[in-house]
Amino acid sequence: INAEYTKSFLEAFLVSVDGERDPAFVLEVFVMSKSILTSFSAASLSDFTEEYFMTLSNYFPVLFNPPPRCTVTKEQLKDTLTEVLVLPIFHEVCIPFVLSKLSSPAEVAKVDSLALLCEMLSGVGRQRGGGGCCGGNKGGCGGS
Repeated sequence: INAEYTKSFLEAFLVSVDGERDPAFVLEVFVMSKSILTSFSAASLSDFTEEYFMTLSNYFPVLFNPPPRCTVTKEQLKDTLTEVLVLPIFHEVCIPFVLSKLSSPAEVAKVDSLALLCEMLSGVGRQRGGGGCCGGNKGGCGGS
């Protein structure tokens, strides 16, 4: 794919999803983001890595409480966002982000940040043939 088309597509995608609030659309944004970030080369994404991360990390931690008749759950949003934020392309920006969230006065930010960090480190361990820092437990350290 032409580099200029890739750049135009990524810019348009980021602009169109930034600030989205509808839970069904937000979930789709996370799903599409994972697909985009695993389909394009790291070189073609390099100019957008930080901006892409900042756009997605605005939704972290997930504080969503579904209204009646909403088909999207908080866990769906949280799990799908985690899958995207722990992608290798984001490691350099995600680790400082998580560490900054640990100083938040909100307990949910601290707990979810530790779970995100643990999931990222578990993924690195699995990529290298090990179980990761959390013994391969999805969902955080010490989970069953």
